[in-house]
Amino acid sequence: MEKDIHPDCRNDVADKAALSIATCLGIGRLPWAPGTWGSIVAIPICLGLGGRSPITESSFLFLFSLCSLWASGRAAKIIGRNDPPEVVIDEAVGMSFALAFVHLDLYRIAALFLLFRIFDILKPFPINYIDKKVHGGTGIVLDDIAAGVCANVVLSLMEYLLNHVW
Repeated sequence: MEKDIHPDCRNDVADKAALSIATCLGIGRLPWAPGTWGSIVAIPICLGLGGRSPITESSFLFLFSLCSLWASGRAAKIIGRNDPPEVVIDEAVGMSFALAFVHLDLYRIAALFLLFRIFDILKPFPINYIDKKVHGGTGIVLDDIAAGVCANVVLSLMEYLLNHVW
């Protein structure tokens, strides 16, 4: 990735910080499925938040989203491409939304991970609309947040139907 970075940006501390955050400390530079690895980053973070109050989880999601917006937008400008594959902080924040406000166990983590990756890759409406119409750091992050929210809602609906209807 170093060759993709504009030479003027290599020595700026804020640019280096943005690249480190945006790539989840280099995980986005892995050669195979960087988005999947970026999604996995969120799991131990959210497990650490497990059982916390809704205010704590909401605060975390808000701050993580802001940090992701800044880092992904700045990294995309540095690299010179819109939504570069090595920027995976958006997958981490999206997966955090998928895992939010849910009692986490192995089944739910696996189901939410699978649902999130499906929504993130296939991008059904409204995710595809966001992906096409919103640009910069906001667009990079917002479509993944939408995918995370969709995954969370779908699993919640499935569990409700299994427990109360069928």
